[in-house]
Amino acid sequence: MNSIADTYQKCGLTPSVAQLALAKSILGESLNAAEFAIWQACTGRETYPATRFQEVAALCGRQSGKTEFVGAPLVVHCAATESDESGTILLVAPSKSDQARRAWSSVNAQLRRGFPGIVSDVTESEGRIQLYNGNEIRFAAANFRNLRGPRYKLVTIDEACFFVSDNPDDGGSNPLPFILDSVAGGMIAVKDPLLLLLSTPWNKSGVMFEHFRDRDANPDRLSWRAPTLLMNPHANQALMARHKKDCGENFYRREYLAEFSEDSFAFIESADVDAAIVEGMPFFSPKPGVRYCMGLDPGRKRDHFGAAIAHREADSLVVDWCAEWRPGLSGLKYSDVLPVIFQKAREYHVRKIASDQIDFGGIESSVPLVNGRPEFQMERIMTGGQSGAELADTTRGLFASRKLLLPDVAGLADEFKRLADFLTQGGIRDVRATRGHDDRSRAVMLAVHQAFQQLAAHAPMVFYLSTARDPHDRFFKR
Repeated sequence: MNSIADTYQKCGLTPSVAQLALAKSILGESLNAAEFAIWQACTGRETYPATRFQEVAALCGRQSGKTEFVGAPLVVHCAATESDESGTILLVAPSKSDQARRAWSSVNAQLRRGFPGIVSDVTESEGRIQLYNGNEIRFAAANFRNLRGPRYKLVTIDEACFFVSDNPDDGGSNPLPFILDSVAGGMIAVKDPLLLLLSTPWNKSGVMFEHFRDRDANPDRLSWRAPTLLMNPHANQALMARHKKDCGENFYRREYLAEFSEDSFAFIESADVDAAIVEGMPFFSPKPGVRYCMGLDPGRKRDHFGAAIAHREADSLVVDWCAEWRPGLSGLKYSDVLPVIFQKAREYHVRKIASDQIDFGGIESSVPLVNGRPEFQMERIMTGGQSGAELADTTRGLFASRKLLLPDVAGLADEFKRLADFLTQGGIRDVRATRGHDDRSRAVMLAVHQAFQQLAAHAPMVFYLSTARDPHDRFFKR
């Protein structure tokens, strides 16, 4: 009988003890003492049933080898060695990533190394590999509407916590339940089907969290949770420690310790915010020779309007000025706000103004003309949702490394302390205030991000021409 260890060897793979223990546990193969200890630690169970599971939910930290050393080898093993009952082996990956492509490359390479000659036909455009033993391997990218029909022997869902619908009719909800519904009928038609859910955790909602939460009530389902370094001892620990410092404890515990996050958590530590405020300095005066960047977070008629200016000094960032306008009884009037903003841009010699997409066209059309050309160049940048959260990570990293200086403006520190990193099903992030407005802090983060992208200013290079007759002194000296 072919074991999963044989498949690893044939495919030229050397799994870690934990990776091999997980694969063996899924298939019900016997474990040695070290593997059994890992089984107990990752499942919370004292006894090992030594029977093949039909449902598995494996939560592992980032870069644990989930695809390369667990998902792909199991797909290859099932497809190449289990030919008594032909059927389809399916691997589904999130549609908004290249996970399906990576899985395709891993399975294809392992199959050809370990079982040469077994492949009868490959249709890459359709994500299909046909084998001579009657089995077929398919790859799909989260389109649950096209998964009905086949007899599924093995269905592997890669990064199961991160499925987001690209269909507006679904409201952007997590379609994983729909995917499972689509393949359920095909799995019932097989004697020993296997549903394998692999993922790094996200927030406390969705199918994967429910499986983990209810693991004790469902002993027939294998629920496995393991941190990155247990699954992959060769992971870059120095980089992980840097991420912990720059991105925070919650990020580290979710991404590398495989722990589910709350729906939201503080975006920036309060102590880091307090350390950034320069007391007694409500603004920093413009200096010659410095490249300043401006960020705007416009508000509609009944919303607030934020603006900020920042510049880079070596590897640190300085927020020189920021302001916020609140709507009055008759609302917010751009005719009162924009002239002030444009005047500040002139004072700091700003040439490009980055602004959120809200009312971008109206603001751009309001830019004054000089000799028939716009005085300032406008750039549209998304500051909300996933894109805005990634943009804001620059500011968070600077806060954490104590390389950000903020002016002592009333309410600014409190606004940053109110920011939270909200998590939704499917891995969508949104950084916003837990209460109140956050327009000024968003403008600051946009200005910081723009300034951070600028090259650090260099000291001027001065050269001296030597008049000495020594031939070695004929060249310029710095």
